[in-house]
Amino acid sequence: MITFAEIRTHDALQGICDQHVQHFVSHFDRLMAGLRMRLKLSLHRRYGLNQRLMEQDRLSKALADVRMYQRDLLEEIARSGLAVDVFHGAAAA
Repeated sequence: MITFAEIRTHDALQGICDQHVQHFVSHFDRLMAGLRMRLKLSLHRRYGLNQRLMEQDRLSKALADVRMYQRDLLEEIARSGLAVDVFHGAAAA
């Protein structure tokens, strides 16, 4: 037969066990959130994902600008009727 003291002892031990499990679960969740954050940071540092995309976008924009200015310059030269000698300046055609 189970005594009242044994029941109380069992309940006390069960309460302690529940508190430990609760503490473990909350600590585990915080630990995983921190780990997730560190992994994201290390991936961004290692592979430079955002940085690479930004640099690629800048390069594409710069190349598009160069093409546009080159086209404008060539059109102006064609309209002016001048031949351009790159090393000695403009010469009359």
